[in-house]
Amino acid sequence: NSVPLRLDDAIEVLLKKMNAMLVMMELFISNMPSLVGSLALGWASLGVDWFKWYEETYDACHPVAYHNSACVFSEFPGCFACETDRDGYQFVLHFHYLCSTIAFIFASFLVGKIIIAFPVVRDELANPT
Repeated sequence: NSVPLRLDDAIEVLLKKMNAMLVMMELFISNMPSLVGSLALGWASLGVDWFKWYEETYDACHPVAYHNSACVFSEFPGCFACETDRDGYQFVLHFHYLCSTIAFIFASFLVGKIIIAFPVVRDELANPT
């Protein structure tokens, strides 16, 4: 396997490598257990629970009305206005974002598996044992 000297040979080698990578990625996603959906929910809940725990526990956050403009995360019941420059708040907020990102990746794997290998997913749901 020497270095291709012509442009069309180089493009052919590149396309073969991209096709091999695509096949490997498809196999990885297709063989992913459907458990990744529950892992996505678990990671999302972990980030939300710790973030809400910090808001409710520490003195950096104070309860405000649900429709108040100071309510940063209005999707949660029980809104809080927090001092966002505190180190503890920044740490928990970044942990919340990290957990949300991991949950998004796991959920994307599940959606990818449903798109790529729907017959496998249907069989797994029809025969769970």
